[in-house]
Amino acid sequence: VLGVNDLDKHPELQQVYANWLESQKTYERDWRNWELSNTDWMLAPDATYSGQPLAASANLSDIMSYRSALREYNLTTDDRPERPEWFN
Repeated sequence: VLGVNDLDKHPELQQVYANWLESQKTYERDWRNWELSNTDWMLAPDATYSGQPLAASANLSDIMSYRSALREYNLTTDDRPERPEWFN
């Protein structure tokens, strides 16, 4: 199995990988936007998760970090951001 780091060793695969990335852009953008929309409600001052308030909690900090990682996500260079474990 070849990984992204192996592309330097196999230049013939660079164009194949570039084509694959291009084909995935829309899908990845849609996924990212869905994740952002799916966590919007957590920013409300009275939001709760599993009955616990999120305001001023470690969970809110986790979600804010996750949302920041989603906004900065670059398919060509980054791994997909992962949800906080408690939110899976």
